[in-house]
Amino acid sequence: MRCAKLLHFPGLFDERCMRQAATLFQFDDVVTAPLHGFAGADDYWRRASSKPWLSAIRLPTLVLNAQNDPFLPSHALPSSDRVATAVKLDYPREGGHVGFVSGSRPGRLAWLSDRLLHFFQQVR
Repeated sequence: MRCAKLLHFPGLFDERCMRQAATLFQFDDVVTAPLHGFAGADDYWRRASSKPWLSAIRLPTLVLNAQNDPFLPSHALPSSDRVATAVKLDYPREGGHVGFVSGSRPGRLAWLSDRLLHFFQQVR
């Protein structure tokens, strides 16, 4: 099966290399970086990261990231000594990359909105 993106934009990236990518770094190097104008995965990860800016934030800001996020492992999460005092770090043990579901199956999807509301009420 051909990649739909390549059908619309032939030559955008190397489909063979994309299919051989075994890690997120390799995929970003072959697809994500060139797709968005970066020289490669290292350039993309360095320039697109928000980490260097967290120490300069002056407005109340919530950084919410699950410790079991497969794209950003817990050892890569910034510590409180690397961020401004206006930054609140919240690293729940579970949540994956895009979901903070709570309760029994099928789950309650309000966890994230409840957490954000709580944060905004605290900074009012």
